[in-house]
Amino acid sequence: MSVETGPRVIGRYEVHGVIASGGMALVHMGRLQGAQGFSKPVAVKRLHAQYANDPEFVAALLEEARLSERIRHPNVVPTLDVIAEHGELLLVMEYVHGETLAKLLRACAERGAPCPPAIAAAIAHGILLGLDAAYRTSDAHGTPLHVVHRDISPQNVLVGADGSARLLDFGIAKAVGSMSTTREGHIRGKVPYMAPEQLQFQPATHQTDVYALSVVLWETLCAQRLFRGGSDLEVWGQVLASAIRRPSEVLGEPVPLDDVVMRGLSRDPEQRYATALEMAQDIERSARLASPTDVANWVATLAAEPLAARGAMLRAVETAPTIASGRAVQLGGPVPVASLPSPPAVPAYTSAPTREAPGRGGVALGIALGFLLVLGAAGVGVQRWKARDAAKATQPNASAVVLPESPPATGSAASTAVSAEPRTPSAVVSASAAASATTTATATGKRPRWHAPKASPASPVVTATAPARPDPCDPPFYVDEAGRKHFKPQCVEGQ
Repeated sequence: MSVETGPRVIGRYEVHGVIASGGMALVHMGRLQGAQGFSKPVAVKRLHAQYANDPEFVAALLEEARLSERIRHPNVVPTLDVIAEHGELLLVMEYVHGETLAKLLRACAERGAPCPPAIAAAIAHGILLGLDAAYRTSDAHGTPLHVVHRDISPQNVLVGADGSARLLDFGIAKAVGSMSTTREGHIRGKVPYMAPEQLQFQPATHQTDVYALSVVLWETLCAQRLFRGGSDLEVWGQVLASAIRRPSEVLGEPVPLDDVVMRGLSRDPEQRYATALEMAQDIERSARLASPTDVANWVATLAAEPLAARGAMLRAVETAPTIASGRAVQLGGPVPVASLPSPPAVPAYTSAPTREAPGRGGVALGIALGFLLVLGAAGVGVQRWKARDAAKATQPNASAVVLPESPPATGSAASTAVSAEPRTPSAVVSASAAASATTTATATGKRPRWHAPKASPASPVVTATAPARPDPCDPPFYVDEAGRKHFKPQCVEGQ
């Protein structure tokens, strides 16, 4: 596998140098890239290939991560995201500046100074409260999830520089167990921290987590391993049958947590604490809990060098410019990281098809059509005005009369409402013919028959035409010298 000296971008995360390693994964310093320059440091756990390439494990892990992300508690490191693509499986977690309890206990053993009971009590108390929060977590409908960790060990307990203990990796153990039991028929896990019933292939429960935490508390107090052997099989036998000494016997001095530890280590689940909260409350009654400041000073004393190195890396990551997707950039200081595959090319954004804006030609055509419409309307009006002026010239006493559309009861003229819509020439002719027929019926008592000219088919485009000849039937009557109105014979049929 090739090695690069710079970070890579996967999804919306920059993956920088390695800050921890384990049997399942490498843990990288990372940075979340957000909008408007927003960024946030994160821890990116990159699982080894045997897990990333197993579809069954990936599916189980995604499901467990979906459930565990609902746990909200200050003593639990939340899982922020899971990325499974291109042969990579990444768990993105909140970055906590601190050190694992496993490395802190190793430093204690090297110095020959066991952990003070008050600090051990404070660490165990915090983890138990986190477990209780997991047990009480419910889904979106309010149904309890009863989340069980299944892999409590010093490697999964992170003690922050702020003096708070946090539990890591909810859900991973169950996903590993799902894969291993279906594929290989045996249990994978940290045998020294597994409850006897788990080693006998019984389901994990709240009491199995209580047992594992009790092993961790024993080792924190005594600064040594509780079960040690040359092989997992030998350790397996010790967990099931060997006698367990009380912490006070190992240290040669009274330990206030003796009874709490031994009850939690009972091989009979019914004799243990029923819940993590019950054990936490018993710790409160049995021993003094160190303050967060005391725990922070203890961490700073045992892990000064690694915390300083990690702090320098964190500052380098936070102040580095944003990295374009797929680019590898030298970042002065970080540990070299294994190369990751480049993310897939993001397809160009394609918007919905839109109409093209009209060009100059389209605008000119629209102006021309509008002008022709105006000319056509003006031509109609001119024709009507000319016809009326001609009638007035030949018949000086003519007066404008507006007749109703239906024949009135008497011969008197009646006014009617005129439509506001412009009339076409054919409409004007039809109105004139109707007026002639109505007046004739009034004068003679006969109802004439009249026929409107055939209307020409409508055209979608109005064009300017030559002025039409004056219609002799507009108006269809004339007024004699005595003021009497006479209809023109050629304009009325049936007389």
